[in-house]
Amino acid sequence: MNDRIKLEQQIATDMEALPEGFGRIDIEAIARFYAGRFVRIPFNDIVAMMVKEAERRGVPYAKTGQEI
Repeated sequence: MNDRIKLEQQIATDMEALPEGFGRIDIEAIARFYAGRFVRIPFNDIVAMMVKEAERRGVPYAKTGQEI
């Protein structure tokens, strides 16, 4: 399994584990965490994967540079 598939699965698992009633997630901060583990995947691709999964699941998220 390649890194991109592993990352997509990890993002999906992490989003599923979010508790009910949370405010919103900080995409940029979480992407920086993933970037340390998945160094071969460009940062912008990680952000795009996270936004796609958040929108698919209806998870509220802060856009880059937006205050939380």
